[in-house]
Amino acid sequence: MRKIVLSFALFISISFQISAQWFWQNPLPQGNGFEDLKFISPLVGWAVGSSGTILKTTDGGESWIVQSSNTDIRLYKVSLIDEDHAIVVGEKGKIFRTADGGLNWSIWSIENENSLYGVSFSDLNNGIVVGEFGTMLKTTNGGQGWISLSTPISYDFYDVKMIDSNIVYVIGQLGTILKTTNGGLNWTELLSGSTTTLVDASFLDENNGTVIGFGTILKTSDGGQNWVNQPSSVSTHLFGIYFTDSNNGTIVGWNGTILKTTNGGQNWISQSSGTNKALTSVYFRDEETE
Repeated sequence: MRKIVLSFALFISISFQISAQWFWQNPLPQGNGFEDLKFISPLVGWAVGSSGTILKTTDGGESWIVQSSNTDIRLYKVSLIDEDHAIVVGEKGKIFRTADGGLNWSIWSIENENSLYGVSFSDLNNGIVVGEFGTMLKTTNGGQGWISLSTPISYDFYDVKMIDSNIVYVIGQLGTILKTTNGGLNWTELLSGSTTTLVDASFLDENNGTVIGFGTILKTSDGGQNWVNQPSSVSTHLFGIYFTDSNNGTIVGWNGTILKTTNGGQNWISQSSGTNKALTSVYFRDEETE
């Protein structure tokens, strides 16, 4: 089985009214920038981004189909529950839900219209979204309804990772890392040792996880009680991280940055991407390369 790293460059988005005389030619199937991508299986995945872009693949990324979101706002994150159910969050407090593989997307809006930057589901029913000014919402019915959660701080939150329906991590501004062990009823602010904005996280289980931000890589192996700063050869903005196991991980970022580790982050090696565009998300379909 061949390993595929999928990373999307954040391109300048061009918007115009398509008329009968004009059609999008290159790149196909469209040319908007991307913010996030996820796979639920080796073949099925989604990517989301600017101008309401939602793309789906059913052949492992060889081809992509445009799905209609009925919006032109920027979409930041997607969480996949199974091949039929997915949740997408974006600007203006919008939450998009599909229960039929993306053929139809329903929209749910929060009252204050704060942008939502992160979403994670632990199962078909339980999910949490996070965003601007400490915004945090929870669903227990698969995204058909949402309730606000109280948090100890009101910084912008950029990512959330649900380990299960009770254990959840949230990261954000000024090195913020929050953890709950009771599904969001109470939150503990963990000491990250950093004041850098943290934007993405990869957790293998409750104890082992890595978070990244602007030139920062932090790792925990004890459930967030302690965070170790892992040096790398770059000091640029880092946007996306994905670990396939406890040893092998990849980070992407500004100016085509790709960092890879094979020893759990003790060493991060810079790799050539062949582009100077910002790479915003990374996913490994499987662990081994031919």
